[in-house]
Amino acid sequence: MKILAVETATLAGSVALCEDDQLLGEITLELPRKHSERLVPSIEFLLDQHQLKPQELDGLAVDIGPGSFTGLRVGLATMKGLAFSLNKPLVGVDSLEILVQNLSPASGLLVPILDARKGQIFAALFRGQGQGRPERISEDWVLNPEDLVKKISEPALLFGEGAQVYREVLSRTLGEQARFAPPGSDYPRALHLAQLARPRLVSGEGRDPDQWVPRYLRLSDAERLAAGRASSQG
Repeated sequence: MKILAVETATLAGSVALCEDDQLLGEITLELPRKHSERLVPSIEFLLDQHQLKPQELDGLAVDIGPGSFTGLRVGLATMKGLAFSLNKPLVGVDSLEILVQNLSPASGLLVPILDARKGQIFAALFRGQGQGRPERISEDWVLNPEDLVKKISEPALLFGEGAQVYREVLSRTLGEQARFAPPGSDYPRALHLAQLARPRLVSGEGRDPDQWVPRYLRLSDAERLAAGRASSQG
């Protein structure tokens, strides 16, 4: 099964082309330029390098968040367009589930954290088994770093861009319970997105691309402003 996966939840987005669980190629989009400017050319480059036509893809995968509002919109719009035009199945996968795969060989409490800006983070708790896919043990949260600390009662491995941004406060409040993963595990990868999507595509999921919408977990600035206006007018 040939799968094209697009991950745009963070500034370090990526595109991967896989055949079954084997990585054929992966491109990182971590540049000052917008994902919207690099995404389609990166997809075209990967397919061209492997002499594949879009019609030869078996399935598509996309990160649905939480993450960057703009990045998620760009990724979803691009992949929905491909799914409809090619009549291919599209599967959406949670950002934090993708991110935690960076440390799938680890055991114990795993805490993937993304920077949500405005002093907040996106986070969830997983239990690593030392091999295979970590088990989710919480929902996704958007919260302050101080509130995340209240949900951790044992030694935890913290990682992700949010863990780096708020490392000082997490270290200070968690003390010896806080362990930080080495560099290289801070961003979700399109490779892991494709690997997570594959069994779902094999089982027949993703036939309706319209089912996938961004998981923002909170209102955008524009939505908050509109809600405020409606409240004041009411």
